[in-house]
Amino acid sequence: MKYCTAQLIAARPEKSGNEGFIARTMHAIQTADTHATFPVVLHEPNIPLRKRLYMRVKGLPTAALVALIIASAVGLSGVVYASIRFAPDFIKILNKSTNNRGATEYSVPDFAKCATDYGPVTEKFELKKDAPRLSDEEIKKTIQARCELAGVNDFVAKAWPTFGTHKDWQDGDDIFYTRPDLLGTLQSASADKAAMTYYGGQPQTKTYDAQPGQNIVAFAGGAKIPISQLKPGDTVFTVVRVTETYHKTWTNTSNPNPRPQGLVAIIKLSLPNQYYGTMQQYLTELPACAGNPGEYCPNTPSIDVFPRIGGEGATNPLYKNQPGYVFREVTGTVTQLDADSLVLKSHSGKKYTARVPANAFTTYNTDYAPNYTDIDATLQIGSTVSIIYSQPPKADARTITPEQITRINLLLDGLQPKQGGVKQY
Repeated sequence: MKYCTAQLIAARPEKSGNEGFIARTMHAIQTADTHATFPVVLHEPNIPLRKRLYMRVKGLPTAALVALIIASAVGLSGVVYASIRFAPDFIKILNKSTNNRGATEYSVPDFAKCATDYGPVTEKFELKKDAPRLSDEEIKKTIQARCELAGVNDFVAKAWPTFGTHKDWQDGDDIFYTRPDLLGTLQSASADKAAMTYYGGQPQTKTYDAQPGQNIVAFAGGAKIPISQLKPGDTVFTVVRVTETYHKTWTNTSNPNPRPQGLVAIIKLSLPNQYYGTMQQYLTELPACAGNPGEYCPNTPSIDVFPRIGGEGATNPLYKNQPGYVFREVTGTVTQLDADSLVLKSHSGKKYTARVPANAFTTYNTDYAPNYTDIDATLQIGSTVSIIYSQPPKADARTITPEQITRINLLLDGLQPKQGGVKQY
């Protein structure tokens, strides 16, 4: 399964002015076996920064992806401990309904207030159909925990500056950035050492040392607090300093070799641990689809269906993006399927027709889908797909030609709570 693009890696700016933001963004990818759906990885802390990216932007054209990263990096503040915002109390669920997939959907306009420079804005959530029975209060706390994590991620991104061995980075320099590391339960904490238990399948205990010559700092309730106020059993998020090797010219074979430098901070969270971890897997965000008002595109992992010649991340050779074209995205259930076309029914009930080169869907099902041995990856009637495309302003908005398509993805349910596997969305 693919969660970032080779084109983005190759086109990544050599020096944006804030490698830390890019590091944290890349670190935020959500994999199919991650134990939470919020876009912060809660374990596997040593994956190189350039290997990760938000799933929600994986299908954008390369230029748009790079522009997004550059624009976000430019706006960062280097002020330490600026703008602490955790644990909002304004989360209210205004509406609950059953959508056309038969799943329970929640309308949460207040979640828009949780938007950060690094995360998508959404006002809708879907409860997975195989989730346990949850009360509205449990759903509210789970959404509030996700909002709180967004605040933590935003705070970390802005609070600690990124720096390099030299003022003007040279190939082979060490660069240093700070990132969220693990969510878990605190065991002990002092100015120079801390221990916590985290849950990556089985409970594991991790012991941290402070950075050489630095004290570990603590935060709770939107304020810096004495570390002595942290107690065993607190739900916490750890924040670490990492260094890696800077490559002025990045290639797919470059090795940044991330190396932890020590614990920077401990952030005490406001709710029990399960609302940040286990409970998160039961909710899927439904952000608005780009360019299609009134449509919603689930934030889930996915598999490339078209283009596929050359494997995941292939580029559609027929795609033509011209000045004045409108970028669009739509997600829906496949209601008709042929060798080179499909019809999907969107969230709003509209029908969209997508056409691909001759036998492209048959080729995917024959040559590629069987390679996914952990899931039935067959494109079929009933599958949920997303289509990312561009159109001339006056084109038929519901007819999508091969020249307009950048990507068609088969959506996955990142976790199957009752069985621990992956399935189609």
